[in-house]
Amino acid sequence: MQRLCFMVLGFFCLISHAFSTNALSEEVFDELRRKGKIQNTFYKESFEPALTPKTPLAQKLRDNFFKRKTPAFVCESLYLVEKADFSRSSVALRSFSALKNLEYYSHSKKKMRTLYSDCYAVDGKKKPLPDPVEGNCDGKTFNVIMNDSTFGKHLYEYKFYENEAEVAFESKNMDSFFLAIVKVLGAEKMTVSLSAVDMGDDVLLYVLFGVDFFATKSIEDTLTASFLARINVLYDWFERQIK
Repeated sequence: MQRLCFMVLGFFCLISHAFSTNALSEEVFDELRRKGKIQNTFYKESFEPALTPKTPLAQKLRDNFFKRKTPAFVCESLYLVEKADFSRSSVALRSFSALKNLEYYSHSKKKMRTLYSDCYAVDGKKKPLPDPVEGNCDGKTFNVIMNDSTFGKHLYEYKFYENEAEVAFESKNMDSFFLAIVKVLGAEKMTVSLSAVDMGDDVLLYVLFGVDFFATKSIEDTLTASFLARINVLYDWFERQIK
């Protein structure tokens, strides 16, 4: 009986290894191993994803992304978290309160700033809830309040997917963003699609970020740098949770 259990365990380990090693082309994986991350950005250009892992949930995120109108700004990112514990990924991605007081470098203000002064899950009446970290998260949707240092307090929706070797979510803003009295972003115009993939000893992180805003040429580079800084600091936070 014990021998049979080891055989079954070994079989699933082999499947998991094959699943992970085939997630990326050899060329992309070699580049990722050397650099630690790969990012492609597009602003008001035609966009064709080039980094999507060949995994069920990452492919699902890509397909869902293109069911909507392509945003004005898109960033496709791949990160490799080396010597990481994939089993902690699902809980890490649902630990919304851990985003509180996360800092990033503001290119406009030339200094470190708090990204979210507060962050927490809420019920239908926007009453705060504990982080929804119990059990499997596949098919579950959570509402989250995030108090952004630039855009203020807003409601976001997170939809999760999970299988044995991958955890993913799609998020979107549920209300409009204003700076003073100027509307800068409509509801559901900023989306983040993220997939964490088990790569054995490492974890692969794939992110598709889209935001539909208009910017003059003079501030395009500043906004691009700002959004990239936000994406990268979220990766840094996730890395710390699973190392």
